This record gives sequence, structure tokens and C-alpha cells, in this order.
Amino acid sequence: MGGSVGRVGRHPGSGWSVAAGLSIAAALTPPTPAAAAATPITLSPIATGFTHPIGLDYCQPSNKLAMSVNWPGGLPYNFVLMADDGSQSQFSTISGLTDEVYLSAIHAGLCQGGFVTGDVYVGAGTPGVIAKVTDGGSTLIDPRVTLPGESGLLRRGLFQDQFCAAGGDLVVTTTAGEVWRITSGGTATEVATGVGDWLEGPTTVPNGRGPGDLPRRGGVPARPPRPGGAPAGERLRRRDCGPGRPGGVPLGDRHR
Repeated sequence: MGGSVGRVGRHPGSGWSVAAGLSIAAALTPPTPAAAAATPITLSPIATGFTHPIGLDYCQPSNKLAMSVNWPGGLPYNFVLMADDGSQSQFSTISGLTDEVYLSAIHAGLCQGGFVTGDVYVGAGTPGVIAKVTDGGSTLIDPRVTLPGESGLLRRGLFQDQFCAAGGDLVVTTTAGEVWRITSGGTATEVATGVGDWLEGPTTVPNGRGPGDLPRRGGVPARPPRPGGAPAGERLRRRDCGPGRPGGVPLGDRHR
């Protein structure tokens, strides 16, 4: 896509209208025909004992999951790391970030938009304020970005566009029903307004793609590309899970 992103807002008939540009996948998937019964999925717990966890994302430099904990006051600290065996360790001495702290860790990839691998962007518990955790968790820049005129908290989600649908920008949703994109330099642009206060878990989808085109585990597409869509054989780049994690977590598994 180009450098512009369309606006999203309420529509008297459908409740939504989405302009071409940024695709916001947050419970906006259209109805699909009835499918065969899905194979049951068995979930196995690998870790317990976290104190009021809220947000998590893959932290590439450590090859662990970064997680915000100790809701709602952020005391005695805000962040931990969890290894694949379920063990946890304190990520940093940063504390006192209040409310639900959602986060987005930057991964190495083809569409970083100037963001630095390993930096973590978080809601700071203050309306319209985004903070940055950098230097391996030792430095907090708060605020990193203040969204102009924004009254909502950043507890609806943050996502760095890894699929080049929004130029690699950081996409955030707020409790006031606003959607913003922020460049690595800190320039903020409002791209959606009035979409309700339950718009959580934002992501981006490249133009020409639909839900059925998202890859399944193993890289097999759910169905052949639609006419006029992406060329046959093309696959969405998966969320980079760093050394020892070939393939990582498919987009379709992470955001369904």
C-alpha cells in the first residue's frame, strides 16, 4: 500500500465502514459458510503462579515471552520474562505503570519501519501516553509518545505492523474507541474514530488478503488465493520467533 491509511468509523447501516488502506482485524471477520467440525485442541499449561498478568509478546533478544504483571498498580515491578519451560524471571526494575499494561515487542523482519529490535512499547496507564522500554529493560522512556487530544487509555492493544500494511508503524487502540498509527520517530496519526471501547487486539492484514488466505501451521494456505488477490504460492511472513523457532507462530493462530 502507499503511505496513506483510510479512516474507520461508524456507519448507520452496518455499524462499520472501512476505507482501503489499513485493515483492522478485530472481530470484523465476515460470516463464512458452515465448515466441518473442527478437530478438538488440547491446551497444556506450561506455567502458573504469575501475579495478575495482562499483556505478553515474544521478546526476540532473550528468546522468551515478555509479560506485564502485578495489575493494577505495577508493584513491585511491571514486567517478567517467561522461558519455554515455564520458568519466569524479572525483566526489569521498571514499576508503577498502572492499569492494564499491554505491550508490543519489536521483532527483526522486513517491515520494522525503523523500530529497534528488542524495544518494547507499552501503555503507561495515562490517557494517550505510550512509553518505551529499551536497553534490555533497563531504561523507561515515559512518555515516548503522547497522542494529541486522546482521552482513552492504551489498554486495548498495541501492534507493530510486521506485514507492511501500515508502513511498519505501531498501531494502537484506546478505550475511547480511537485507532492510531505511530511512526518510529514518534509521529502519531489518528486513523479511526468512534469504533467503540471494546476494540482489542489490533493487527494488520496486507491488501488483497482475506481470512481464508491466512496460512495454517506448516505454511499450507486455508484455501487458494482469490482472483485478483496475492499470486499463487505466496505466503504471509510469519511472526518471527527468533533462533531455535523456525516458522514461529502463524498469523492465523496468533490472531484468531
